[in-house]
Amino acid sequence: MLSEQVALFRERGGVHESWILLCGARKQVSVNGFPLVAGIRVLSDRDEIRIEGAGTLFFSGEKLARVEAFPGGDSTVHCARCTRELHAGTPAVRCPFCALWHHEEEGSLCWTYDGSCAECSHSTKLNARYSWTPENL
Repeated sequence: MLSEQVALFRERGGVHESWILLCGARKQVSVNGFPLVAGIRVLSDRDEIRIEGAGTLFFSGEKLARVEAFPGGDSTVHCARCTRELHAGTPAVRCPFCALWHHEEEGSLCWTYDGSCAECSHSTKLNARYSWTPENL
């Protein structure tokens, strides 16, 4: 809950997630300067949210790369770089931008092998920081 009568919900669908802003009829809320006419809005990266009585907030969908245990699944998943199969429980990195998996275990450092993801231009730095902050903060 962001404020009385204002809530933020996360919706997961496949590899992507959406964040949904809901507000009650008695609350003045705007996103990027436009009022929430129907009281609902799917947020986008870098949206500015203004809530009557609570001030201004900023939404970011940016994610950082991190090593985690590959969860496995119903079908075989291959590493985006070396194309070998990924096995459940092994250390891997899911690209925060394109969502493709890469090995990141001793002997198979596929994520950090190069400066960018095997599929897209996302940086493979594991110690990266968020790249965007709202202006004037």
